[in-house]
Amino acid sequence: MNENIDDPLYKNIYPSMQEKETDELLRIWKENDREQWSDAAFEVVHNLLVERIGQVPEQAPRKEEKKEIAYLHNPKALLNISTWANILSWIILVPCILGTMWMLFTGSPLGLILFVLATGLFCFLVLQAIAKGMPLLLDILNNTQQLINASQSRE
Repeated sequence: MNENIDDPLYKNIYPSMQEKETDELLRIWKENDREQWSDAAFEVVHNLLVERIGQVPEQAPRKEEKKEIAYLHNPKALLNISTWANILSWIILVPCILGTMWMLFTGSPLGLILFVLATGLFCFLVLQAIAKGMPLLLDILNNTQQLINASQSRE
């Protein structure tokens, strides 16, 4: 493990690691946390442990770095949109039905009554589709992410 001794990164890390107690170096080595420590740091720790105790203990299995997918959305904002779409759909439907009933009693033309009713129902159904579809799409995205993570952990 001495192939990178001339590396500038190795030379920068060596003095700070050399100041650490042997117990702390052993802890760093055994935990094998590659997210916290670079490969160069582990090389320095390996060399220091060999110098100090003559051998290097076994490391914990190397933890794979989880690759996070960069989302182009904010799940919380999408759920807020879903909630507001649901509320707005009912706010549109109730006056539409009440207005249709009022127009029936006042003798308005049937074409106008059907137009108002159809428009209100259409808006209600579109907003309900958004309200119910948004959480469904987020669930699909979450399940897909879990499958990707599971397949990456098996590799």
